[in-house]
Amino acid sequence: MLGRVRHRGLENPLLPLPAVLAVAVGFFVPLAVLVVYSFWPTEDGQIVHRWTTENYTRFFTEAAYWRMLLRSFGLVSFASALTVLLSFPFAYFVAAKVPPARRLLWILIAIIPFWTSYLIRVFAWLNMFGDQGLINQALTGIGLTDSPIEFFGFGRPAIVITFINLLFPLSFLSTYIAIERINPAMSDAAADLGARPWRKLVTVTLPTARSGIVAGFVFAFIALAWSRLMRLRRCGGWIQDGPARA
Repeated sequence: MLGRVRHRGLENPLLPLPAVLAVAVGFFVPLAVLVVYSFWPTEDGQIVHRWTTENYTRFFTEAAYWRMLLRSFGLVSFASALTVLLSFPFAYFVAAKVPPARRLLWILIAIIPFWTSYLIRVFAWLNMFGDQGLINQALTGIGLTDSPIEFFGFGRPAIVITFINLLFPLSFLSTYIAIERINPAMSDAAADLGARPWRKLVTVTLPTARSGIVAGFVFAFIALAWSRLMRLRRCGGWIQDGPARA
């Protein structure tokens, strides 16, 4: 009887209420504020509390906004996919090849960047790029090139590299969790049936860890698209060379 009461208590529909309230306050309320602000114009750099649809009219009628939006989402998609692609081998190595007793050490190494502010990391990478950045200075100093390499200047490569550094730990964690939960018996069964390592990777690991891989891409995409893109554009040249060319 006591077990039934406890079971019914766990099925109480009010249990998810705190989580729902947290999501509502942390996500939907700021989103509602953003929508309200979108109907207010800006004059001389100040927001005017006057309702208007001029912002939406300008957005849907001027092609420059659409081009900027499409290019931004294209850059975000490419950077997110590259982040997942680079984090998967490391996550697979830690989850499938490292002994369980040593996995915690590797996980700590992967998430060390989370211990510092991402703005600090952005400014650190800012010093790495540019004609006078540490990378080009090192290459010219050791004689590998006579002039600064454009790839390591301010531009899209700088933005993508910085983004990968910022979101690699998050993508790694989501992918690692998915791979670590794979039943080893599935891989052993594939090996018993004659599957080579790459075959096991394609037919067992990737399909089973698909949810974690997709989650890593979604987390990276959202983090860059909605909260950090404008800050990362600093590495594209907005501080020293003006706006980066899209």
